[in-house]
Amino acid sequence: MTKAAVCADGPLADVLPDEFAGIEWTPTLPTVASPSWVGGDSVFFEGRSADGVHVLARCMRPSAAIRADYSAMFAAMEVAGGAGLAPAVLFHDATRGVCVQEKLGDAWQIATLYRLLDAHAWQASVRVRLQFRELAPDLPRVSVFDQVATLLAYMRDHAVHIPPIAQEVIAAVEEARGCMRDGPEAVACHGDGAVSNVMLSTNGVRLVGWTQAGRMDPLEEVGSLLTELAPFIADAETVFEFAWGDRDPVALARAQLYGVADDLRWALVGWCAQASQAGSAIEYQKYANWRLQKARCAVTNGGQFVRWLKEAR
Repeated sequence: MTKAAVCADGPLADVLPDEFAGIEWTPTLPTVASPSWVGGDSVFFEGRSADGVHVLARCMRPSAAIRADYSAMFAAMEVAGGAGLAPAVLFHDATRGVCVQEKLGDAWQIATLYRLLDAHAWQASVRVRLQFRELAPDLPRVSVFDQVATLLAYMRDHAVHIPPIAQEVIAAVEEARGCMRDGPEAVACHGDGAVSNVMLSTNGVRLVGWTQAGRMDPLEEVGSLLTELAPFIADAETVFEFAWGDRDPVALARAQLYGVADDLRWALVGWCAQASQAGSAIEYQKYANWRLQKARCAVTNGGQFVRWLKEAR
């Protein structure tokens, strides 16, 4: 056990059950929050069990608890892992924010926008999310708008700086919230369209991350995909039609509004992480500023946001 194998509650060896005793854990997957939020919420260690199985220990960073429900997160990971849609979970402790899961082999790569330029790849990354929905696990209801409100309250209570330039987007997202009544029935979703949550290989796709897992308006997840994949991978209409199954303009407008809220949420997450986590502050700030810039472009670009508001009602 290396000295670096420490989670929020102390040495990893003191947190894990006896079945993982004797594993020599080494740090892996360093934080590269910008531009892809790799390791932004967690500290990772890898090791090999007594029977030669490669495993990955994941320790959630304290700042992730501001928005993430670890019980829902680990429950979703277990269900998805059992169905072959995510790495298998071997142990989890929601109270301490720690889990141990299967470590995918060298054949697997973290997706990037470049790797998803292949239409088959990005469509497979969407399809695996739809497969997870069909499993219908019992997860708590979540909402990006509730998370934005929670993050803003946290930032105000803890004197975390909110750039004045963000106020226009905050007001716009609050207005968008009023358009989201009477939407589709909430379903279990992975919830986070970031490409860094997708693992690719010739054997298929696996989803990782899961901090946003819960029951939500499915258009919320589609909106997260739109803001990540469009226009770099495909235009918004193409991504939407594949993820939603038709060209419904009302649903598309609602998904676009959810995408703006998603960008704001992640800007706030980045600033909270910057304030509470020493070491890689510039990484979190860069990511937060990038997500805010995307949201501002959507809100201020030629009246499209106003059009989405009208179409979404």
